Amino acid sequence: INFWIDWMKEGGIPGPVSPFIADWSGQDWVQGQAATVQWGYWFSGMAQSDQVSGDDILMMNRMRQNGAGIVFAMHPGAYVQTEPVPDWSTFMRQRARWASNGPIMLRYNLWFFCYLTIIYGVCLGLITSLAAGIFLKPWLWLGGFMLVVKAIVDSAAMMIGSRQLQKKVSPTDFIYWFAVQPFYVVWSGMRGMLGIFTWK
Repeated sequence: INFWIDWMKEGGIPGPVSPFIADWSGQDWVQGQAATVQWGYWFSGMAQSDQVSGDDILMMNRMRQNGAGIVFAMHPGAYVQTEPVPDWSTFMRQRARWASNGPIMLRYNLWFFCYLTIIYGVCLGLITSLAAGIFLKPWLWLGGFMLVVKAIVDSAAMMIGSRQLQKKVSPTDFIYWFAVQPFYVVWSGMRGMLGIFTWK
């Protein structure tokens, strides 16, 4: 890691202008030959070879553990836009890979781990209670209560995020996300925790 830190200080950052010998420096990272890949201000990677999956959140939390300050750059000049994945299958594999880092957060960021655990628990509890409510009415009341609370929290989060990012979210998109999210979280989270994902 020190090699890459020193190299970046000296301006030797890999990129389209100064690439590695390989055609794409990301391949060196995928093969475990590089700890991090930097394009502009975007980091992705892992700091130890025994970690199967790595992403920018994992990298930032490791940096934070070593004293680095991590803040959200709430400025239009810092926003970036990336191309979406080509299909739903690739999207779910990507999310499962990201979710595989969830248990690791227990070592690096306890609060973030608790947040992820709560989100997963709420989604799983919501699905379970509504399904059980088909046969047992008390469970249906519990599922309905959780649904209402989730709707209030999600609406507030969506409005705050929309205002801060100056981006409008249509009611149709919100309803679609609200309905799909519990299944998406449980499915991708379970696959990630079981290590069922591929890079490509």
